[in-house]
Amino acid sequence: MKSWVWIAVIIFCSILVVGVLFQFYPRSEEQYLAMGILGKNQTANNYFPNGTSTIEPGTIIRWYLYIYNHMVVTKNISMKVKLLNSALPGPNDTSREPSPTPSFLDINQRLAPNETRILPFTFIISEAAVVNASDRYVRIMAIQVNNVTTPVDMTALEDQSFRFVFELWSYDEKLGVYVYSWTSNEGQKPVWIQMWFNLVI
Repeated sequence: MKSWVWIAVIIFCSILVVGVLFQFYPRSEEQYLAMGILGKNQTANNYFPNGTSTIEPGTIIRWYLYIYNHMVVTKNISMKVKLLNSALPGPNDTSREPSPTPSFLDINQRLAPNETRILPFTFIISEAAVVNASDRYVRIMAIQVNNVTTPVDMTALEDQSFRFVFELWSYDEKLGVYVYSWTSNEGQKPVWIQMWFNLVI
């Protein structure tokens, strides 16, 4: 057989082998972390009793926090929970910075690749008062989450809203600290959620 025929056969077989390998070789998928909040029935509704986000101190609110690790490695996650009013800045998507308000609760979890976890988040505004009777400023002094009471200090006008901000942070092995969201080849990827509510006393 002539040498050019052998060369053609080798090229054909190489193309065939590469094609077969490509079909079975795992494709590169986007890696990410995801977070969500579910209502009392672990669905995307029924977040507040009676279908209204206006609540009173002592009202029991049942939510569930959903986190998912779609990374190829195990990730240490920290969900930082912050209480803000409508005037305080939340996370900045443009600058990819978290809210400057400190968290009153950090929920730390370790997730394996492709692991999903649903965590209960039952809260009560356990201590609140009207600060100024004429202007009707409402101040929250303590929040109970999953039967643990934490002191807070947040004030808003009665006709304005409070909000919980949930920020997803991940542990950076190189830096040795938790960083806001996670890093990828495209840079920092922030993930956060907010839930608004009104408090009447």
